[in-house]
Amino acid sequence: MPADVRKLEAHGLTIKGCDDLQSYKKLIPALEEDPDRYFVTADDDVYYPETWLQALVDGARAHGGEVIAGRVHEAQIDALGKFVPYQDWQLASDRFVAGTSDTRLFPTGVGGVLYPPGAFSPQVMDRSLFLELAPRGDDIWFFWMARLAGTNQRRANLWFDIIEWPRTQKVALFSENLLGNGNDRQLRAMFAHFGPVP
Repeated sequence: MPADVRKLEAHGLTIKGCDDLQSYKKLIPALEEDPDRYFVTADDDVYYPETWLQALVDGARAHGGEVIAGRVHEAQIDALGKFVPYQDWQLASDRFVAGTSDTRLFPTGVGGVLYPPGAFSPQVMDRSLFLELAPRGDDIWFFWMARLAGTNQRRANLWFDIIEWPRTQKVALFSENLLGNGNDRQLRAMFAHFGPVP
């Protein structure tokens, strides 16, 4: 652990180890420890404005019980209840809530996401299932688990340009999930297992 990170322990940071759950490490171990808390996740490879966390908290205060995200895609659903291909979604939507009955707001880790207590179906903790269905798609898994629990997703009153930390994109889920159609494969697997998204 870098010394500059360890110095933050003097200011209240707690560092804990966990199993290597790939991108699920950002939430699953904390949920297993105490599922009745509010949690905020954020991808660690971009810059965030000073106001981003306050915007998520303000959204949670105004819309209790909903997932609040700094950035959302508008996912399109066909007549069978399946998602259309990911590249046909409206990415980085400016909507605060879904526009029609055949769209869903899909939170992305870029921008930060606030999850209230009880946001997820109990299946959210099923390690073998999420590693089988969406091994590289934690955003997909958490979205679906919230929908199964009846939890809506909403965009916070926040907008900022995505600026990545230098040299962080050489190994990125973006390449596999978007450019390599990994998102579509994982969405199809979720549909095959759970049926139409609520």
